[in-house]
Amino acid sequence: MGDQPASIQPPSIQPASIQPAPVHAHPEPLLLRLLFSAAWGTFAIVVGAAIWGLAAFFSNNVYVIIAVFIGLAVASAVLMPLSPMHKAAALFFLPVAVAGALLSILLGESLFTVLYLMRDQHASVIEAVTATLDNLGVILALTETKASLALGLIGAILGYFMTWKDL
Repeated sequence: MGDQPASIQPPSIQPASIQPAPVHAHPEPLLLRLLFSAAWGTFAIVVGAAIWGLAAFFSNNVYVIIAVFIGLAVASAVLMPLSPMHKAAALFFLPVAVAGALLSILLGESLFTVLYLMRDQHASVIEAVTATLDNLGVILALTETKASLALGLIGAILGYFMTWKDL
């Protein structure tokens, strides 16, 4: 009666029994993604306007090609927080991306005008802002502004579709 101790065997692990967790097991709700989209879009609008206004002010030139990059950045920032699950909802973001890019360019142009009036006309901040707002129609009628807005529109559309296809 050879009592032999029972050998302990480790449980066998079958490779087929290990399954990776689904990529989108717990996606964030669309509302949370929309909030991130609004935050990133607002950030891109403000940064784009600051870059536009300060570059124009310190160089005493308007480089309209920057408008393309502002459009690209704003459109990408608006779509970036969305996941592939929200690709259909992202189709409605094109007007948001375009409006954000154009707003950023107009804010940058306004910042340039305010800074210019303060430096060269020795206007106070309030006077410069008031004069800029009063002459917004004149600013919009400038050829440089029209070209900048057109290029910003192109940049926003390109940025939108480049980002959308990668969702």
